[in-house]
Amino acid sequence: MAETFSVITPVDGSVYTQRTFATGAEIAEAVRKAKKAQLEWKRVPLAERMARCQKAVDILVSRAGPLGEEVTWQMGRPLHVAAAEITSGYQRRARHFISLARNILAPVELPEERGVTRFIRHEPLGIVLSIITWNYPYANATLASLYPLVAGNAVLLKHSPQSPTVAEQVARAFTEAGVPDGALQALHLTNEDTGRLIGSGDIQHVEFIGSNMAGQAIVAAGAHARVSYSLEMGGKDPGYVRPDADIDATAKTMAYDFTDNSGQSCCALGRIYVHEQVYDRFVEAFRESAAKITLGHPIEEKPDIGPVVSVAAANKMRGQLADARSKGGRLLLPENRFDIARPGTAYIEPQVVFDANHMMDLATKETFGPLICVTKVSSDDAAVELMNDTEFGLTASVWTKDVDAAMRIGDQISSGTFLLNRCNHSDINLPWGGRKTSGLGYVGGELGYLRVTTPRGYHLHTGFAED
Repeated sequence: MAETFSVITPVDGSVYTQRTFATGAEIAEAVRKAKKAQLEWKRVPLAERMARCQKAVDILVSRAGPLGEEVTWQMGRPLHVAAAEITSGYQRRARHFISLARNILAPVELPEERGVTRFIRHEPLGIVLSIITWNYPYANATLASLYPLVAGNAVLLKHSPQSPTVAEQVARAFTEAGVPDGALQALHLTNEDTGRLIGSGDIQHVEFIGSNMAGQAIVAAGAHARVSYSLEMGGKDPGYVRPDADIDATAKTMAYDFTDNSGQSCCALGRIYVHEQVYDRFVEAFRESAAKITLGHPIEEKPDIGPVVSVAAANKMRGQLADARSKGGRLLLPENRFDIARPGTAYIEPQVVFDANHMMDLATKETFGPLICVTKVSSDDAAVELMNDTEFGLTASVWTKDVDAAMRIGDQISSGTFLLNRCNHSDINLPWGGRKTSGLGYVGGELGYLRVTTPRGYHLHTGFAED
């Protein structure tokens, strides 16, 4: 009998919807359809593939209102901003990624040599399994579906059990846009069946956005299969404030960025190191900005942030706060500012722990919520040492007016992306991935297509060369 799972909404703890995991027979049928559709889809000219994918994006944008409401109920983002992920972020990224294909996937012509024509084509890998988390459900689906599809692959889209309707809506839109039936399928899978599918030999590439633990399981599942990976597995991203930084502007930006999307961003600012010369000034400026962030019911009100994704996630964060306080940390903001943030709910108040140290889990372990810690440092070298003192390495930022100093510091930090006077940001033109346990492989820009294609060399002897 097929196993059913429930989506528990963080908004009020009720069951929002239920779905059924695919059976073994249904998984086998999805693979069969994907293989058949991929053979048809890859023969469609690139320009037409691009056009159909753009049409699918347009369909999703036209439905942003109801799709945004589904997102709110499934992961808690305030309704008044939920649709914006589709109308702005999703649409902008999608159009950009699609536009890149024309040049990147064009054949590479090599000089003719005595009757021999030579060129290189970037050909699709076959079937891509895209495993997507819930925090930016449509933006993440852009990365994990558009690149493979435009390149001529078929995609099996496994969205998080917390946001299953997103995969269904994406698959529906692409089918309506003329992508062959089976080329993009939503597939609800258990962890066990996901592992079996990766190791089956039917999957050529896995695109993954999610936790480090899940990423490790994916690699283990495919250990004996011919499968490649692009894995983005979270972070604990640091920022360092030097003495010459614009303190007020820096504090304001950081306060917004660590709470954006309730802090549920893989590249969210998670820890701040401040030079002792400006530490007190920064803490006061940060207090003023962070105190303005509002928490509330994501449908009945218009707060800056709503609940985190689950009660379990909120309880983990409450535990990190208690641990930090027991190890010398002090709370920057008053407690019990929002009545809705009651124990046993998914609502947790934004909070800053200052005078933090690396004995605290909050300083080194991923939080994925609206909590942050601030630590005083005596020098650039001390900041670098602490910024590297974690298993993660997704992004890192330095806040200063001295670009040369920032670059010297940045060259010593282990991270996939380095930012100056900015944080919680991914640039669609740059490679996106992490160092250490934050990732394996890269997506974004040209690399997005190169990861889901394979180069094939053509050597055409069109005439016999004379001696």
